Amino acid sequence: MAMEGAHFVETGTLLSFAEQQLVDCSKSNYGCNGGMQPTAFSYYQQNFAMAESSYPYQGKDGSCRYDGRGTGVKASTYKMATANSASAIKAYLDQQPVSVLVEADHSVF
Repeated sequence: MAMEGAHFVETGTLLSFAEQQLVDCSKSNYGCNGGMQPTAFSYYQQNFAMAESSYPYQGKDGSCRYDGRGTGVKASTYKMATANSASAIKAYLDQQPVSVLVEADHSVF
């Protein structure tokens, strides 16, 4: 996850954030039926990321178990690159880790 990488770049400490937290708690991301980075980053601007060890991945939708404490890490900001713009992605990679979306629900995938 780009947030884990950005946190490592900033602090030198690599944490593993709980993907299941986004599945269960970021309701506008549709759980296991979708997900978009802007929605996830917006969620993490309002809520602390929980550690994967305290909110393990289940691989299915569940009830939100966010406890309000988390790791103390939130997203402060994020930027969206123009679709299919290699130069924009390269420019962002010079600044921070990048999150990439793959539409794996198409037969060509």
